[in-house]
Amino acid sequence: MSLLLMMLLDPLILWFDAERYRIKLHAFTVSLIFWLPFQYTIVLLGQILRVVGRYKSSSLIQILACVVGFGISYWLIGVKTEIEPLKSVVYSNAAIAILAFSGLSVLLFSHIKKSKAHDTPLDFGAIYKRFAEIFYTTCLSQSMAVVFIFVLTKILAQQGEKTIEIYAYLTRIEQLILMLSAAFISVMIPEINKMKMNSNTSLIDEYIHQGTKFLLGIGVILVSILFGSLTLFNSFSTLDGKLDQTLLMFVALWILGTAIQSTVILFSQLLNVLYSPREAMRLNFIRFVGLGIPMIMLGNNLGGILGLASSLLLLHIVSLYISRRGLFTVIKASYMLNSAQK
Repeated sequence: MSLLLMMLLDPLILWFDAERYRIKLHAFTVSLIFWLPFQYTIVLLGQILRVVGRYKSSSLIQILACVVGFGISYWLIGVKTEIEPLKSVVYSNAAIAILAFSGLSVLLFSHIKKSKAHDTPLDFGAIYKRFAEIFYTTCLSQSMAVVFIFVLTKILAQQGEKTIEIYAYLTRIEQLILMLSAAFISVMIPEINKMKMNSNTSLIDEYIHQGTKFLLGIGVILVSILFGSLTLFNSFSTLDGKLDQTLLMFVALWILGTAIQSTVILFSQLLNVLYSPREAMRLNFIRFVGLGIPMIMLGNNLGGILGLASSLLLLHIVSLYISRRGLFTVIKASYMLNSAQK
């Protein structure tokens, strides 16, 4: 995909309407080579490790990689100011992906080595079938997200360099919120898996309900703290560093949407790991392609930057409803199937 983007650089420049940024865009697409291959691989490795039961250890590795990447990101944006904001985001994401790839690879080979120590025969046909299912659903879901991000970046680029700089910072805030959510989700998944094995559907429903309330509550608290701090900082900033009210509202709507997005990720992870990767992929298609791209384009056309932020928030709310309904439908169907087999 990275090489394809380089080959399609000229059409991309026309699409972004960014001839004057040709050199920067070329450097940006080159930098993607250090990120996208590892990004696809760590998502795949993470899913495999969760499927074989290594929930907490795989999540811990990814969270630690995010912490390091978070520090690199702020160093690149705050200290190495000569590096363009979007490029710094790619480099910090590449650092996260490479660190996570190394850690997850070690964990997976360790798991394989321990498995070989047992005399249990392996059904390689079932293993390859399961791997193929995880592989294509994971890669397709990631591709949908990448396409959505490119369209979103194109729309934001039309708003000017100031908006792109804010976007770079917002992705770091988004990463922090989602990283904290991932830590909580990594604890929830093994507990829900135990309940699933015991066919305790009512307890699963209650556990997910309480987890959803907790994630949304923590998200609202984080958003309030972040937005309050930003407003206070903005009031004491110099005229050049100030955000106008429109951009301030854009930031507020964005991070509020991120808080809701963390719960959407919980439902998506539960579907992908424990129940139905295909259903998770279908929901991601609806979320990113079926609804996401048309909604942000319409929002931008109708209301500019605030319309875009409002459409993103609405997208997260709709995605929350759809993914929750999809998850509980699959859980109910799984329970009925197990009951019929018994």
